[in-house]
Amino acid sequence: MAGVGDRLLLLRDTSTGGSWSSPEMTAYTNEDHLQAIIAGAPEHVPGVPESALALRELSTVAGPADVCIVDPAGEITVVECKLASNSERRRMVIGQVLDYAAAIWQSGPEAFHRQWSRQGGPDLSELDDAARERLDRNLEDGRIHLCLAVDLIDADLRRLVEYLNRITRDDVRVTALQLAYARHGSVEILVPSTYGGEIAHAKSQAAHQKDSWTKESFLDAIASPPERAIAERLFALLDGLDERLGSHEDLWFGTFGQGGVFLHPYG
Repeated sequence: MAGVGDRLLLLRDTSTGGSWSSPEMTAYTNEDHLQAIIAGAPEHVPGVPESALALRELSTVAGPADVCIVDPAGEITVVECKLASNSERRRMVIGQVLDYAAAIWQSGPEAFHRQWSRQGGPDLSELDDAARERLDRNLEDGRIHLCLAVDLIDADLRRLVEYLNRITRDDVRVTALQLAYARHGSVEILVPSTYGGEIAHAKSQAAHQKDSWTKESFLDAIASPPERAIAERLFALLDGLDERLGSHEDLWFGTFGQGGVFLHPYG
């Protein structure tokens, strides 16, 4: 495998004072091997925190998505795995991950939950109410993050990740994950590196700085149902005023993600 093998990884057992030697294995046995490692430790995927839930081979109308991840906040990520030895890697990986994400979005939340449960995925009831509601909104809106997992990130893959981040919506991450792998006896070695996380974060920040809240985006950003109900009630009371006083607008929207929304019920 290019990632570890080309860097000449050497090991030795300090307890015996032995000499340095190369690992017995410096390549994945197949793409299923890479897939299993990511599903077992999804926090290696850029933007995914610990305690995220993962399911391998989630069935969709476009075929099985290699790894599907739901994090504790209700964010969803689809991962497509390809090895450098796969000659179709560059040509197919982008189309596949987009196709699976589109199929998940088109089928909707109910079908997603049904299929996840049918395939024995981790219990999504572990998520709190706000996270489950956010997950369903993300599925309905097609807000699905994409990750291309490989054993070697090359210049072509970097170019693809940069382009996809440029043309996709600001609240969707497109990243690449390189997991260089080696094994020596019962010891496994994993060397993670990522690409695209900073680009996705920068585009999100730039969009937030130039955009202002709308009533809809503000309500959508409130994760707590009780707090969102309070905000909806305030907007409804403002809409119900019979007359305006003063010179201010009824509503003033600050910068998206930072500034607030100001209500002037009496101008």
